[in-house]
Amino acid sequence: MRFIHLLGLSGALHMLACAQLPERTVDAKVVSIVSSQSRLNNDRFVVTAQDETGLSGKKSVKKLELDCRVGDVVKATARGISLTLDKSACVRG
Repeated sequence: MRFIHLLGLSGALHMLACAQLPERTVDAKVVSIVSSQSRLNNDRFVVTAQDETGLSGKKSVKKLELDCRVGDVVKATARGISLTLDKSACVRG
């Protein structure tokens, strides 16, 4: 039980440390686009993109709004080991 508590504490410290890291805008290449496997959200695609350092991020996009292909470059924000794709990434504008 004590081991589990220590894991939780180390995870919380890691999250706190990541929150203190600076954000940077990066270009990320779309590496996959797959149909959502959820019965509730079957009208969506999951877009995965990766930056030049290997960080990857995902976002869900409605099928009718999807406007990118594998290989396209999109804007993203990197912080620590987290990559967040921009709201406008792969969305018909």
